[in-house]
Amino acid sequence: MKKIYLLSLVLTVFNTQAQVVLSLDSCRELAGKNNYTLANASLTEQKANYEYKAVLSNYLPNISGFGYALFTNRDLIYNFSGAYLPTYVPDLSTGKLVPNLLLDPNGQMIIGPDGNPVFKQYTLLPPMELKVKIDGSYATGLKAVQPVFTGFKILTATKMAGIARKMASDNSDLCASNLMVQVEEAYWQLVRATELEVVATRYLETVKAVEKQVADANATGFTLNNDLLKVQVKVNEAQLMLSKAQNGHALAAMNLCNIIGLPISTLVIPDKADQENDIKSEISLIEGSIVNRPDYRLLDKQIEMKRAQVKLIRSDYLPHMGVAVTYGYINGLEMDGERLFNSANTSVIAQLSVPLFHWGEGYHKTESAKADLKIAENERDNLHHLMELEKEQYRFLLKDAGFRTQLMAKSLEQAAENVKVVKDRYELGLETITALLAAQAEWQKAWAEQIESWADYRITKIKYMKAAGNL
Repeated sequence: MKKIYLLSLVLTVFNTQAQVVLSLDSCRELAGKNNYTLANASLTEQKANYEYKAVLSNYLPNISGFGYALFTNRDLIYNFSGAYLPTYVPDLSTGKLVPNLLLDPNGQMIIGPDGNPVFKQYTLLPPMELKVKIDGSYATGLKAVQPVFTGFKILTATKMAGIARKMASDNSDLCASNLMVQVEEAYWQLVRATELEVVATRYLETVKAVEKQVADANATGFTLNNDLLKVQVKVNEAQLMLSKAQNGHALAAMNLCNIIGLPISTLVIPDKADQENDIKSEISLIEGSIVNRPDYRLLDKQIEMKRAQVKLIRSDYLPHMGVAVTYGYINGLEMDGERLFNSANTSVIAQLSVPLFHWGEGYHKTESAKADLKIAENERDNLHHLMELEKEQYRFLLKDAGFRTQLMAKSLEQAAENVKVVKDRYELGLETITALLAAQAEWQKAWAEQIESWADYRITKIKYMKAAGNL
């Protein structure tokens, strides 16, 4: 009873699985919406666009506000001990003040022991205490800094940000092409698994029909028990084959669901319309160019980035010039109840920085960046040859796959005709049961190989299109 209950529960769960018929185009569309790799590539592209706009802002002035306030319970105090100050008298001929010097009879000024001229009169500056209140002082203002020349640093950084934006777009194309290959491969694998399950089911039905026929003949004494045992062995093999085909079908459906973003419990049924297209081995119309591949474009952009990196390093050792404009207001420093500062002012500052000598640092960094550039160029050239080789490899594989589908179609036709002939001869007593079972096994094998070749052609074709730069 427990086994019966468990079996009924499993059947109930299986029957409640969501079933959906999907075409190849609908699988591509679902993958484009739900695949996380493509979503991340799109976010990376958005990030590159934001970074490009951020670099463009370096051409504009950098405006900032500033301010400070001082609060303290201490004042600035200075005790002045007093001093004697020389006097001046007006010169009637010029109207200007001249030093009131003490002159000798010859009209020459007299020099004192301290080496300074001696004046006729001095005024006394009495001792006093100077007290400045700094509590409550504050200042505020705006500052705008505009770069004038930065050794082409901003221009180079803008170019690098533009290259990064194009690389992000190429990376999105690369992810999309890789996803398309994954979707097609998973879809045709599901088609293959579905058809192989049909083949296994048909084969099981066929050997069961033979089993019934042999069992009836054995019951009437027209066949031997050994013949019935041979057929029953084939029935067991067919049942095992069907079980493997069903498991393969379930795993292929789960794999496709994982790629296109559906729950893996969804029972996906491939659309029959996609399987009705004729397969042709002629592929001259899908030739392409390696330079159209997004991964090759990424290699080109990496070289452009390395070339810009050389210029960016050079800019650090070129003159830099900038202009700053400041507008501010200051209030504070009170002495004897009077504010010493209570005004606004505007100032313009120009700064020029010219690197003179860095012990060859700039030269060595530049040469290092040039070496990185050469490495990137060599990697691009090497990968270009490998991509050409990959393209030719898939081109030959596609031709072979197309030719194989034609051969398998003929083999299936011949195997079906052979089963018919052997079956007729067996019913007339001219062939053994072993020959009949062998013919049916060859028919089942030919059918399975025809499905394998058909799916292999579809998968190889999409891989060739990707290698040739047509995705």
